[in-house]
Amino acid sequence: LFTGKGSEEIAGEAISAGVTDYLQKGAGTSQYAVLANRITNAVAQHRAERSAEATRRRYRSLIEESTDVITVVNTEGVFEYVSPAAERILGYESESLVGENGFEYVHPDDRRQALEEFGKSAADPQCQAKVEFRFERGDGEWVWLQNRSRNLLDDPDIEGIVVYSRDITAEKDRRQRLERHASLFRDTSDPIAMVEFRDGTPVICEANDAFRSTFAPDTELVGRDIDGIVASGERFEDAKEITERAVAGDTVRQETIRDTVDGPRAFFCQTLPIESGPTEGVDSAFALYTDITDLKEREAELEATRKKAEALAEAIPDVAFIKSVDGTYLDAFVSDEAEELLYGGRDAYESGQHVRDVFDDDVDRVLETIRRAVETGAIQTIEYELEVPSGPRWFEGRVAPIPGTIEGEKAVVWVARDVTERRERERGLEE
Repeated sequence: LFTGKGSEEIAGEAISAGVTDYLQKGAGTSQYAVLANRITNAVAQHRAERSAEATRRRYRSLIEESTDVITVVNTEGVFEYVSPAAERILGYESESLVGENGFEYVHPDDRRQALEEFGKSAADPQCQAKVEFRFERGDGEWVWLQNRSRNLLDDPDIEGIVVYSRDITAEKDRRQRLERHASLFRDTSDPIAMVEFRDGTPVICEANDAFRSTFAPDTELVGRDIDGIVASGERFEDAKEITERAVAGDTVRQETIRDTVDGPRAFFCQTLPIESGPTEGVDSAFALYTDITDLKEREAELEATRKKAEALAEAIPDVAFIKSVDGTYLDAFVSDEAEELLYGGRDAYESGQHVRDVFDDDVDRVLETIRRAVETGAIQTIEYELEVPSGPRWFEGRVAPIPGTIEGEKAVVWVARDVTERRERERGLEE
């Protein structure tokens, strides 16, 4: 206000009306310099206030739209301000958290560490503590947060500790999955190597301890062609064929022979693609080798035993069966010559048939004989009559328990001998 009439009353009214300054007119030209200076200061102050308000609006917008939860807490951890992001990330309205102690929401297993890191920040304005912990959401679920705190207790505009909380639940899950995969890779007893295909060559990028100890314990493996490590001679060509299929994007699973420190051994080989390249095929893959040598040897032994049993069955006139303790037929050994002694032919004794399908009135006695053999561990004998293709015949069954289990069940060997002629002779003698 620049006026020729001045008084304390006018000055008070002018300032109350919103003027920034008051100057009374006087004699001389120096007053205009003062007026110009007052106007310059008033404009500068207005511009500064407008700039400060714009800055406050920008910061308020940043806080309200931030993907992180921004809070101000006191030295006890009580919320004094909570940004709107709390509703989206934490499941609480901002106002409902103000006045609450934040540590009451921290998982009990994480609370001690969270308190320790917060204490460091509260004690030292230069310390910007960082900590990860679980925070209970409004729906009762746990969300992983990463907190960064900054001590602004001495800032008159803040007078608190500013905490930036970021939701890292998805990141934490990814980290845990990667760690589980890494642990599986490191600790599994099966040899595993990760290879990168360079111009069609499977170059080893990483190999676990099992791979090293199995194939090349004293060799630097990284950068080497895996096919040259695990195979030689004709087996090398087989390895290259598997590589070609892997490069084309196939998931290969097949039995093969590979060269180990203990000599050639049988493996179930798998190549598992890791990531697709820009063109057809893959850039890298896992090569997994499961040693099946002992399994193959056991299978060969079982096959040899079976062939012996079949040869024995062809050489003797008796018929033999494997039956479970509940009376289910698991296998049959019958020569062509003895097939005429089978009730209903071979089909009646296929795996899965039950003694009730063969025996009628004697079912309970047959099951009791099987049960007694299993329980006592001793051979049991039973005589019974069956209707076979050649007519009614009498048999003597010798039932012996099998140690261990077959297909998860206790079982017996049932050897049946035709005793019809013996029975007839005995009846003749009695007469």
